[in-house]
Amino acid sequence: MDKMSTMGGPAGSRDPMFDAPYVDIDEWRDQPVRHRYVHGGFEGTECRFSFYFPLVERYEGRFFHMLLPVTGIETAAIAPPAATTLADPIPFTIESGAYLVESNQGRTVMFLGDDTTITGYRASAAAARYSQALAAEMYGAHRPYGYIYGGSGGTYKTIACLENCPGVWDGGVPFVHPTNMSLPCNLTLQGHAIRVLRDKFPAIVDALEPGGSGDMYSGLNTEEREALAEVTRMGFPPRAWFSYERIALAYTGILAMFLDNMLKWDPEYFKDFWTVPGYLGQNPPESLLSERVQHKTRISKVIKTKEAASLGTMVSMPARLADSAGEMPAAVKFEKMPDGNLQGNTMTLTSGAVAGHVLYIAGVVGDLVMVGFGETNFQELVKIKAGDEVLIDNGPYLAAQTYHRHQIPSPNGSTTPTRHFLV
Repeated sequence: MDKMSTMGGPAGSRDPMFDAPYVDIDEWRDQPVRHRYVHGGFEGTECRFSFYFPLVERYEGRFFHMLLPVTGIETAAIAPPAATTLADPIPFTIESGAYLVESNQGRTVMFLGDDTTITGYRASAAAARYSQALAAEMYGAHRPYGYIYGGSGGTYKTIACLENCPGVWDGGVPFVHPTNMSLPCNLTLQGHAIRVLRDKFPAIVDALEPGGSGDMYSGLNTEEREALAEVTRMGFPPRAWFSYERIALAYTGILAMFLDNMLKWDPEYFKDFWTVPGYLGQNPPESLLSERVQHKTRISKVIKTKEAASLGTMVSMPARLADSAGEMPAAVKFEKMPDGNLQGNTMTLTSGAVAGHVLYIAGVVGDLVMVGFGETNFQELVKIKAGDEVLIDNGPYLAAQTYHRHQIPSPNGSTTPTRHFLV
């Protein structure tokens, strides 16, 4: 659709990066309630936005601004991606006398990019300011009161928006607040617990069910008791383990988003884990050694995201959200499936158009191997084909599972913890 140029903008501080807004959709819609839908972006940037304006008689001079944990989506209110937003934001917003604002936070993909000021608050502020200009055109000159909200990763962005853009919003609701140690440590914790307790979860769940003994540690050996106590002390709710297989697939897919950066920012850890006293891998228990996987094979089939959706196959968060065209690999089949547990393994392409690139195995269902990936050159993954050779290795994943044991929050409150080894 051809771009339609627009005029105007709210008074106050402006960001020169976002000084050329455009609208490519402007229409009235009847579902889920009557509203005017406006979609557009800012020329020369990746920022896209969606606004949902109520009828004049239902408007009471305010707007709500929804921030997702991930970037790259400006249409979540229309088609909410799983586990990334609240249900039915359009009816709630309009019933509250407000219009709804959402944006892709300045990126057309789910990864933050190099300039986190853009995804952290600048793109959101630009979208909010421009929505105020359109609201003034539609409802008459006024200054709408704005309220921003987001959970998990959206919490950080909500706070960043309020702290860095005074006057754009009048209040905010950050919820399910993470901490500087949440990522990747809450994911590595789960990885360790799932590896050690994989065969014991049915008994743990049974003990916690109505009529159970209530002693979830009954029948566990020392290593298993310590793993369950560790993950519980760090905040994981024990009663959630009834869905451990689904949890395992979900967390591994999310961890795949961060392993690239862990390997980049702290490469020495993944060497020290296997060689330095004080790390689990230097003097590994049998449960760790028995999990070690290193295997060469070929890809026999690539299942893209759009195909996986039509098959109803579960996919990782990166595969589901990384592109809108559905061309990213969601799963693969191997010519020869290796022995052992493949969840979390790295899958390094050793031949083909993307040789050298690393993916991560989020889980295995039947003969389908679900994959996740990080930001590094992920767009190139559309070139993966049947016949490409791969090396499967879970060394980095096994090391990552106890990464949290070697982190101490920085005393100055920065987001970069200090690594220590425990002896």
